[in-house]
Amino acid sequence: MKAFSVTYFLRKSKAENKAPVGKLFARITVDKKRIDFSLNRKIEFENWDASIARPRGRKDSDKELVKYISTVEEAFFRIERELIQESIPITPKNLLQAYNELKSGESEKKRKTLFEVFDLHQKQLVELNKIGAIVMPTVTRYVTTKKYLLEYMIEKCAKVDIYLNDLQLSFVLEFDHWLRTNKNCAHNTTIKYIKNLRKIIKLSVDYGWLPVDPFTSYKGKAKIVNRDFLDMSELRKITDLKINMPRLDRTRKLFLFSCYTGLAYIDMAGITRADIHTDNDGVKWIFKERKKTKVVSRICLLPAAEEIMNEYQNHPQVIKTRALLPVLSNQRLNSYLKEISDLAGIRKNLTFHVARHTFATTVTLGNGVSLESVSAQLGHTNLRQTQHYAKMVDSRISREMLGLHKIFK
Repeated sequence: MKAFSVTYFLRKSKAENKAPVGKLFARITVDKKRIDFSLNRKIEFENWDASIARPRGRKDSDKELVKYISTVEEAFFRIERELIQESIPITPKNLLQAYNELKSGESEKKRKTLFEVFDLHQKQLVELNKIGAIVMPTVTRYVTTKKYLLEYMIEKCAKVDIYLNDLQLSFVLEFDHWLRTNKNCAHNTTIKYIKNLRKIIKLSVDYGWLPVDPFTSYKGKAKIVNRDFLDMSELRKITDLKINMPRLDRTRKLFLFSCYTGLAYIDMAGITRADIHTDNDGVKWIFKERKKTKVVSRICLLPAAEEIMNEYQNHPQVIKTRALLPVLSNQRLNSYLKEISDLAGIRKNLTFHVARHTFATTVTLGNGVSLESVSAQLGHTNLRQTQHYAKMVDSRISREMLGLHKIFK
C-alpha cells in the first residue's frame, strides 16, 4: 500500500490587526508526490504550533479550528478507503478531486460513468435510426463495442463500470491488447472498436463531463486492405456460367447487376423504378442516395445491367414490393455465391460486396473511366476513398505485366 499522509502548515499573509497572520494550507503526500491546497482559514503565527500542526491557543476560534482540521483529516482517510474499494489509484490528484467533490456536495452518484455515456449515445443513435439519419449497422456496432468493453472490465478490472475521471491511457492500451488476444480481432477490427470508444470519450469531453481526453496519446491507425475483386476473365466466367437452379441463377444475376452498377447490397435492396431516370440522349441513370453516407450515387446504367433489370420487371416479388429487383437476403446471397464460385472455378472468397469492388476496379477504372466519374457513381464522400481502388488496379496491371518479362527478356 502506498504511503499516504495529510499535513498542515501556514504561509505568510499580510498583517491584520497589527499581528502577523498566516493562511492555513494542507499538503497531501503519496509516495513522495505531493499537492498543496488552501483550507481557507487564517490564524496568527503565535497561536500555531508547527510541531503538532495544530493551534496552541485556548480561544473558541482555536478550538474550532482544531475540530475543523480533524474533520478534514477524517474525510481524507475515508476517501482513501473508498478509492481502494473501487480500485482507483491513490494519488494526490485523485484524493484532492474526491475531497473537493465531497466538499461541494457533489455525490459519487452524480459523477458520470463510461457506460452512462454509452447508454446516452446509444439512445441518440436509435432515435437517429428511426428518422433514417443512420443505418442500423451503426447502432449495432456500438452495441458490440459496449459488450466487449464490459467483458474486458469484468475480466481484467473486476468492475462493471468506471468513472470518466478515472480513465487513463493504460485503460485503452489494455483494451486494445485484450481485443487482439482474447477476441482474436484483426488490426483494423480492433481499431474500429477503439474508434467507437474514443467517440464516447469525445462526447464526454464535449458535454463537459471530462476535462480532457485521456487517450490523446493513443496511436492507432487502420491498415489499407486490398479487398478481393474479379478481373475481366473471372467476371466473364460468372457471366457465361449456365446454371439450372433458379436460386443460384437469380443470385448470379443480382451479383452481376451490382458488378455493372457498383451498388452495395443495402442500396440495391432499396432501389425502385422511381430511381431510374432517362436523360435527353435517352441514356438511363440510377440516382440513389446511399444508406451509409446519404450521398447520392449517379450511376450510368450499362446495357448489361438494364437487361437484368428488364428480365425481372414482371417477377411476382418485384410487382408486390415495387422493388427494381427480386432481392434475396444478404446472408443467403453470400451463401449461394460460394456455390457459384465453385461452379465457375473461382478461388477467391466471393461475397456480394466483391461486386462493388469489381465495378470500381475492373469495370470502370480498368477501362479508363476517370477517378472523379467513378467516385460520383460509387457515392463516395471524397476522392481519397476512390483512389484506393486505383491503387488496386495498378497492382493488377503490375502482376499482368510480370508475365511479359518472361517473353521480352
